Amino acid sequence: SKCDYSLGLLQLTGAYSETWKVVRVRYLVAVFIFPLFYLPGANSIYESLGPYAPPYAFDLAIILYLQTIWCLATYITATLPVEIPIRTVIGRRPGKSEIVSGLKLSAWLLAASIGAAYALFLPLSYWVPTFVTFWFIETPDLVFFYDGSFPVLANLLNLLSLCVIAPILEEIGFRGLILHRWAHKYGLKSAILGSSFVFGILHPDPIGAFLFGVGMCILYLRYQSIIVPIVCHSIYNIVVWLIELGYIVAQGPEYEYTLETFQNEWPIGAVAITVTCVWALLYVRRYSYSMPWKLPAA
Repeated sequence: SKCDYSLGLLQLTGAYSETWKVVRVRYLVAVFIFPLFYLPGANSIYESLGPYAPPYAFDLAIILYLQTIWCLATYITATLPVEIPIRTVIGRRPGKSEIVSGLKLSAWLLAASIGAAYALFLPLSYWVPTFVTFWFIETPDLVFFYDGSFPVLANLLNLLSLCVIAPILEEIGFRGLILHRWAHKYGLKSAILGSSFVFGILHPDPIGAFLFGVGMCILYLRYQSIIVPIVCHSIYNIVVWLIELGYIVAQGPEYEYTLETFQNEWPIGAVAITVTCVWALLYVRRYSYSMPWKLPAA
């Protein structure tokens, strides 16, 4: 009856409210951010590898170690003090057309990220070149080459980390847990901005990563499925990996991306900004979607 249905709906709503009321994602956020300043155990990893280990070995070991910590923190957040029903976070099973639509948005986000990186770091590269070199240029390699050789196992592990582990962990952590909790506490729109801000500061290009975080939130809301942002995040990272591989293939294994290279390639940023703006205008004029402003678990 209508009365029974209404009572069941109230019970579900109450369960949702009580569940996210006791979840404490502040600790998860701390675990994501704190390693930017200090990562316990990093010196031990360096010493265990020994002085003759190839340079990429330390980077790969640190990445996998960090992702292990994030995985444990995500699991603890999702199960203590109350176990979150994972199906409510994952949402529905998306269709192929929804995945394709998400990839189109991801392509726009890639152009926007490239443009944002140049808009932010190109002026700074002339004012504070040391900082830009440290923060943006000298990031860990995505593709490993050592003494002219291509270490297959190390690159496969790095690709697995970048394109499988990272998308799953980050989407479940930021969109599945942090977004839900902050939406319950602060409201959905504030949660989108807040979770995307934290996501942005974890990456070398904060503006581009912030825009990407907002885009993944939109996909999550629109399709009521975390599978769509996970797939889009994974494909996005694969494209970034292939771009770096393309540089190495074109320039040779000894190629090194420098601050001067970044400054000389400013036309790429100009093109990316132009494409982003034109694409956005055409998209807004052509499409108008009504999006459910609620999360799958709600």
